[in-house]
Amino acid sequence: MLLAESYDYYLIGPKFFAFVLFVIAGFKIYNLNRKYALNKYYLAGMLSWGIYILMDALIWVISDLSATGYEVGSLMRDLQMFSAMGLGFFIYNAQKIIDKGEKSLYTKRYYVELAVFIVLSILLVYIDGVRVYTSDGVIVNKESLPLENVQTYTVPIITEWTAILTAFPIVVYAYSIYKQFQLAKSKITEKKLKQRIKKRAVGLILILVGIIYFILQNIVGWSGWAAVLTGYAFWIIAPVLIYQSTKRRP
Repeated sequence: MLLAESYDYYLIGPKFFAFVLFVIAGFKIYNLNRKYALNKYYLAGMLSWGIYILMDALIWVISDLSATGYEVGSLMRDLQMFSAMGLGFFIYNAQKIIDKGEKSLYTKRYYVELAVFIVLSILLVYIDGVRVYTSDGVIVNKESLPLENVQTYTVPIITEWTAILTAFPIVVYAYSIYKQFQLAKSKITEKKLKQRIKKRAVGLILILVGIIYFILQNIVGWSGWAAVLTGYAFWIIAPVLIYQSTKRRP
């Protein structure tokens, strides 16, 4: 995320906390029935987004430390982009399993969709990256790092193609959440199960809300601790709701 450098170090803790919560939520779902493909896809989705947040905690604080730090940060950014695409793919297929059963994973359409996600992920990784600037807005070559007595900061390389490619998993992800609400509304009659499905869907929505919030923050230029922490509050509450959706209350 494009944040002021002074925030990045302090946000390592909240980001790591969010990462841990997504891992816990994912394994909580998986442990309900480890053989069930639906639970495996939810686990993969939660781990994908957890990895995204963990990379976000590290990229912006190590990339301008040295040439090696820049290379490591660039690789982390690549992994982060794969993870973002993975979230959309896994949650989309989890919803397909709910609608059509595990047989939906053994069709030609599944493999075509998998190939599309892989190709789009590779394209996104290719055009995306990180760039180091001085406080005066001058681009710093990695060979020059670290700079003595000069403040530097790292930002993602974002182009119109980045927006186009990232829009695809966002739309697919949003569609999957819509289907979950539709399922709870029209096909589930048992009250407590309906509430659990809705709670999980709200948790998934908060991931999307956080993404949109940070996009707007970068465009509008919101600053200050309240503005920064609001986005991560969404990503901390989200796995808590997803975790709670697994509880079968009497």
